[in-house]
Amino acid sequence: MHNINKFLDNYGIRAGILLVIVMIVGNLIVTFMGKAILSHRNEFIADRAKIDLAVETVGKNVNLMDMGLRGFYMSSSEAFLDPYNAAVLTYDDNFDSLAFYLTKYNYPHIDSIIYVRKEITRYEKLVSQGVEDIRAGYKEAAAAIFNPARDHPSRARISL
Repeated sequence: MHNINKFLDNYGIRAGILLVIVMIVGNLIVTFMGKAILSHRNEFIADRAKIDLAVETVGKNVNLMDMGLRGFYMSSSEAFLDPYNAAVLTYDDNFDSLAFYLTKYNYPHIDSIIYVRKEITRYEKLVSQGVEDIRAGYKEAAAAIFNPARDHPSRARISL
């Protein structure tokens, strides 16, 4: 007991100061780690919103391509191609953005995104061919492009 009192008399204030310093340093470390984790989480939430928007835009672009072709088919007015033109201008950048964010977070099925991109590019070529057929006055050929028969001659004109 005498040794403990002697130790506290000699080192008690120093030990107390050291304990306070260790606690302050520990608190700073935990604070900075928490801030870094929250910053990463906020970045992920913002990126997730961009991924959601890009996925939603994929379907929207397909619909716009289709709507533009159908409007142009019915009216032969170039103004009806505005949705198609808007989709064609944005779908490639949209896929680039989607691939970037999915790669950033190590999405394991990036090959499925590549497949979807290839199929939408294929569809865009079909729609583009339909637009050209309508411009040339071949509405029947434009309609035949979308014939489900795989061996249809109109499909053979599209190089994929």
